[in-house]
Amino acid sequence: MHARLWLVLVAFSSFQLFAQDCPDDEVCFFDVKGAKCADGTDTGFAITYRKNAKDLLIYLDGGGACWSKTTCSTGAAKKLTAYGKYEGPYDSVDNVLNQGMGEAINPNAPFATGYNLVRVPYCTGDVFMGDKEQDYGIPGMPYVVRHVGYKNLELILAEVKSRVPTADRVVFYGTSAGGIGVSWNVHLVAAQYPKSDLFVVNDGGVLFKSPYVDGKKLESVYKAWGAEVNHPLFTKPGHTYSPTNPLTSQVVQYNRTEFPKTRYAYLSTYNDLVMMGFAGLLKASKLTTVVRNAIINLADNEFAGSPDYNVYYLNGTEHVLYKTDPDSIKSEGVILTDWIVQMLSGDSKWKSVRPDKSGP
Repeated sequence: MHARLWLVLVAFSSFQLFAQDCPDDEVCFFDVKGAKCADGTDTGFAITYRKNAKDLLIYLDGGGACWSKTTCSTGAAKKLTAYGKYEGPYDSVDNVLNQGMGEAINPNAPFATGYNLVRVPYCTGDVFMGDKEQDYGIPGMPYVVRHVGYKNLELILAEVKSRVPTADRVVFYGTSAGGIGVSWNVHLVAAQYPKSDLFVVNDGGVLFKSPYVDGKKLESVYKAWGAEVNHPLFTKPGHTYSPTNPLTSQVVQYNRTEFPKTRYAYLSTYNDLVMMGFAGLLKASKLTTVVRNAIINLADNEFAGSPDYNVYYLNGTEHVLYKTDPDSIKSEGVILTDWIVQMLSGDSKWKSVRPDKSGP
């Protein structure tokens, strides 16, 4: 009798552990213990459950970056404090991911149905790469910035997994700083969902490297964030970081080797004005062509030879594409909605879209 009661209690407690804690189609925000913004305020994630959803979209916000008192205090990073719990991106289900690609009720959005939605706010200035506290002040006048985006994401993903324990497909999508963040943190999502089909979308997060920007400046930024020690590149046996090989290149190479079944999409315009501005802060040698040259190099080198690593490029200066209805975006005759759906379906005909290969 007692053994039977114990089994019932265990079963009930297990159910409670994974019980849904937010009504379907509503937006709920949860602080996560230990997750902090740059100023020390609490942060977490927003979630929207869909009834009978089998897939999961994890979205990382964008919002600039900073690595000094000057860049952090003058707006290079847009937000270094906690978001209002139900403000901005969390005020209603149709704004879970703002507009366009991630619009929860947009019939053209690839994620409009069948996906539980998670949104991770960005408030650490480190493109989700950091785990280091910095004092950029002077004696008697501290200016403390907690670059802990990487550590936050570890904590947040564990909480997400407790609420959504399984998913057939997991789409890890980020814009701008969040786009760089998804590239850096594929291993964290794969660790939580090892049995899921994993798709990565970097929308507008240019992976700069030397010679397009100053290599030493870029390395100093990574060190300011503590990024040079927190990735498996530095901790997993057999993976040794080489100072002569740009860190961004090594991360792409690592992802391709460790997660060969993952599909990765990179979206960009050739003359993204926002990323051009950040390239200037990183001492770009040729500012007017830096984005174009960097993204062409990415496609021709880091992505070369893999049918599962493809780019979707457009002529223009826009920063990210997800805010625009994907049915209205077309490059080389290919509608962005169709291209994303083709990626998610596992279609072997999915390939890069590159105007630079067909003409100016």
